[in-house]
Amino acid sequence: MESATLLHYPLERTQQTIQFELCHDFPNRGGSMETPQVIFWQMLYELMEQKGIENERQFAHEIDIPPTTVNQWTRAQAVVKEHSHIRKLCQFFKVPYEYLMFGIGIDADELNEIVERQNKQIEELRLRLGFVEGERDLYARQLDMFGGNQ
Repeated sequence: MESATLLHYPLERTQQTIQFELCHDFPNRGGSMETPQVIFWQMLYELMEQKGIENERQFAHEIDIPPTTVNQWTRAQAVVKEHSHIRKLCQFFKVPYEYLMFGIGIDADELNEIVERQNKQIEELRLRLGFVEGERDLYARQLDMFGGNQ
C-alpha cells in the first residue's frame, strides 16, 4: 500500500498527524479518503439527522458538553479534541469510536459473531468457576469429616 504523503517534519507526529496517516489506510477497510476532520463532521451530521436532533443547545445539554463546542462541531469550525467528548458522543449515538471518527462501520453479522463468541467464553468460565467452587466445597467437607478443622 502506498503511504500517505505528509507535509510534516518526521518528528512532528501529533495526534492529528497520526489520525491522518491512519485515515489513508482505511479505504482498504471500508473507510474514506477524507481527512479525519471532514469525516467527523459528516458522521456527526448523519448521526444527529438519524436521531432527529435539531436543537443543538438541548443536544449539548443532554451529552453534557458546552453548547459552544457542539456549535463549532456542527458548523465544521472545530473537530472533537477531548477524549471525554468522544466517549460521550459514542455512548449517546451508540456507535464505536472508529465509526464516529473515521466512518468505519462493523457488519451486523460480524458483530453478532463476536457477541456469540464472547457469550460462549463467559459460559465456559462460569462452568469452570462452578467446578472450582464445587471442588473447594467438597474439599472443605472432607476436611470437616476427617477432623481437618480442629
